[in-house]
Amino acid sequence: MKSRTELVAELVRNPRISGQSIEALKAFGWDCESPLVTVQKSDILAVLREFAAGKLNADDIQAWANRIEGRDDVAYEHGPDDPVNEAVFWLANPFINYQIDAAICLRIEKLFFDA
Repeated sequence: MKSRTELVAELVRNPRISGQSIEALKAFGWDCESPLVTVQKSDILAVLREFAAGKLNADDIQAWANRIEGRDDVAYEHGPDDPVNEAVFWLANPFINYQIDAAICLRIEKLFFDA
């Protein structure tokens, strides 16, 4: 059986996480005293590269971002006000932010490299 840390790492780094892993993670509940995994710029960029290559679609990206947004066991590279956190928010909520398309990929890259 995978540990919570292993499952959270898989959640962050694998946008195609299995339903079995998601169910296993649910057994640990939502609350966590401290973050177990940190989302890095490289994680976001890897997902966006897969999107650009046609390996993921907009729904895949949104579902991935929704699974990690707001979790107590997930931190962001430079804290809660970090551009990585902002990018996850944008991707998780395209209806109130920006449509998930090539333009948002460029916007996020600009956000990362202008920060």
